[in-house]
Amino acid sequence: MRFPAVGYFNQAYDVSGVSWADWPEIQAFFAEAVDEFKVLVSPQAAGGDGEAGFWEENGRPVARLARMFRRLGPNIDAAGAEGVRIEPLDPREATAFFELYLEGFGARLAGWPAAVANMLQLPGRPGMHFLAAKKGGELAGLGMLHVADGVAHLCAGVVSAKYRQGGLQAALIAERLRLGAALGCDLAVAWTDAGSTSQRNLEARGFKVGYLDPVFRVSVRRSVVSAFAS
Repeated sequence: MRFPAVGYFNQAYDVSGVSWADWPEIQAFFAEAVDEFKVLVSPQAAGGDGEAGFWEENGRPVARLARMFRRLGPNIDAAGAEGVRIEPLDPREATAFFELYLEGFGARLAGWPAAVANMLQLPGRPGMHFLAAKKGGELAGLGMLHVADGVAHLCAGVVSAKYRQGGLQAALIAERLRLGAALGCDLAVAWTDAGSTSQRNLEARGFKVGYLDPVFRVSVRRSVVSAFAS
């Protein structure tokens, strides 16, 4: 995925099935827009020889993602935040919604217009659900949910800096779990930086860590094929 307006969108996922002969094309794809990109690697490929040795030699380890899950049932514990109402996104407020998302994830301001224009295409897509948390009529937080094949994917949750420490993140997680269960899902999944506050918030709502994905940064200027030439 490549999107220079938002740096953290420049990532390669699920590369374990990619032929190393494909890497020049992949690097060229990213080189059109960025200097480096992130690669999410399966835990099995994170250490040792072969594929794993390649990442250690050609990539720079930067983080681990905690892949988390929990079962869903008819009774989801409620979590409220005082004076907050959580409701489906009003299309008239979609721009402010996505700007809060970009702010929460630290996207550079110059990239906001292009990013918002891109994300405004998401509402109405099959399986996508957007929840806005309001306090006193002001957008205080947001939660995104994608539902497919009986699985509720908690995509993103952001609380405005003004309203943090008030239980709003817990309420957004709980409401997405409730919605997922109401839509027939029996499993919820999420991912976040290992050891982060977000991980602790998810664990407080019943999530467990299934496994950790190592994350590497790879330069578009380094030949990845040469590592296997010998």
